[in-house]
Amino acid sequence: VIIKDGKLLLLKRKEEPFLGKWDIPGGYMNQGETPGRAIVRELREELGIEAKVDFIDWFPGSASWKSEVFPILSHAYLTEIRDEFILNKEENSDHIWQDINDIKLEEIAFDSNRSIIKYLQKNLVNFSELKGLINQLDSSAKIEEINFYRSLLNGYFSKKIIDGKLVGAGWIYPRQTLLRKQAVIEDIIVGENYRKKGY
Repeated sequence: VIIKDGKLLLLKRKEEPFLGKWDIPGGYMNQGETPGRAIVRELREELGIEAKVDFIDWFPGSASWKSEVFPILSHAYLTEIRDEFILNKEENSDHIWQDINDIKLEEIAFDSNRSIIKYLQKNLVNFSELKGLINQLDSSAKIEEINFYRSLLNGYFSKKIIDGKLVGAGWIYPRQTLLRKQAVIEDIIVGENYRKKGY
């Protein structure tokens, strides 16, 4: 899962199955390879990049080989890339940065990829809306987009959405003391037009 400016990187498949459909970068593990090493290798092969990855979740699905359908378990990773990529056109014919909420699932290859995208559509929020809220609190504050998504996916971010718009946000930091585990809430932001409404 590679996201930039709220858009997900999709690659157009060059071969069957799902020839011409959009795919999430990745691939199959080699024998003896861990999932984390497999995705780093696949990104190097498909995009010519070195990446830092954070595990998101498992997504069951199916795949086919020579007319045989078999179950698979996709491991999704949030991926941080620092450099521009170079698409390996032997594997994929094109790429697109697509707004996550505008992705049409029927155009996506593999049922597990569709499950990953549904998960992202449900759990992520618009980064530009978050920046607008933060600017109300501190116009000089800088936040890296990848760290925002890490916070969301790790459960360290609370959000309030009304009519599809992010109107409030807060960061939650777990803390272990000698006696108990606590959650500490810091930096709650509510949009100017939504304050004093009891949200």
